[in-house]
Amino acid sequence: MQRFQTALVVDDDHLEREYLSELLLRKGFVVKDAASVPNAAAVVRGMRFDCIFIDDRMTRHFGREVLAELRKSIPPGGNPDPLYFLLGDIRDPGAKTYREDGFVCFLEKPVDAAGLYETLDTLADPEKAEKFVEDAALTRNTEETEDRTLSGIGRIPGLNPETGIANCGSEENYLSALKIFYESIRPKADEIEHYFEEEDWKNYTIKVHALKSSARIIGALLLSGQAADLEEAGNRGNFVSIRENTGSLLQVYRGFEDALAPIFAAPADGAADERPEADAATIADAYHSIGEFADQMDYDLVEMVLKSMDEYRLGEEDRERFKRIRSALSAIDWDTIRNEVKNV
Repeated sequence: MQRFQTALVVDDDHLEREYLSELLLRKGFVVKDAASVPNAAAVVRGMRFDCIFIDDRMTRHFGREVLAELRKSIPPGGNPDPLYFLLGDIRDPGAKTYREDGFVCFLEKPVDAAGLYETLDTLADPEKAEKFVEDAALTRNTEETEDRTLSGIGRIPGLNPETGIANCGSEENYLSALKIFYESIRPKADEIEHYFEEEDWKNYTIKVHALKSSARIIGALLLSGQAADLEEAGNRGNFVSIRENTGSLLQVYRGFEDALAPIFAAPADGAADERPEADAATIADAYHSIGEFADQMDYDLVEMVLKSMDEYRLGEEDRERFKRIRSALSAIDWDTIRNEVKNV
């Protein structure tokens, strides 16, 4: 039996990338991820992958378009084509044509770990791969996880940490996923509201589709259900339902920011903060690096710089600027990031 060793995850949703990457790391993969098509194209030009996982509904791109772009970017040289997996919702149009579009399998988001591992083991065995059943999607594992409660989080209405831990594999991974979810609430809620106000129903539907999956990962099942209903309304062109229910969705979604703030927010003004203060040279170097990486549209490197700055105390002006950069990065808004660091 051959063994898959390398995987690329292409998804413009931070939480989705982290979640699937963690599942693959547990399987022993060397994992790279990309938040945009240009990033993914650059990665495949420099490294060969056994498996590539592509979200079907990235902003401005469908899965088949991303696959075509990546195939053009893979250097010639006789290496076998990677196995391409399409990620999405069973109701997405791509779920019905994934094999025609060049994908070996369709995986419903959020991906079920047991189903993913079983599929990878099947495809790694040539004899079994020939008999691989063309399932439309992998069903989720509904087994109960052991009764575990995280202090504080278990008391947040609408949040089921047991489900989140089961999805993420450990309390540590769950807390990491929950922090990503918390940090993305403001920019992503603003995006949904913007597309709603502009009546851009295509992008509105893409964004509530992403929220449905990310909320499910962290155990916010009521919010996930609301997003699923609005995604369905968008797919069906039921704009009456969208207008009636988007306000409620945004209220519940934004409510998690206040609920999670005591756990993840930085120390408030006047509270004890034992981090060292960032000097002017460190801050200037961070802005310079962010500008360079934004020009390259390299999500991971910008994120790395932002994480490094979390180790320092910052003045109010720089703290707010880094917050805006982080929000723009969540929205893959390179122009805003460049403007934030220009002439600083």
